[in-house]
Amino acid sequence: MPDLPTPQDDTEAALFSESWDAVLSYAA
Repeated sequence: MPDLPTPQDDTEAALFSESWDAVLSYAA
């Protein structure tokens, strides 16, 4: 996982996690 700046809000972190999960699922 790349070092990211502190999320400005929980929504941003949630969207990032969802996108990353989708990428992993696609790559699997």
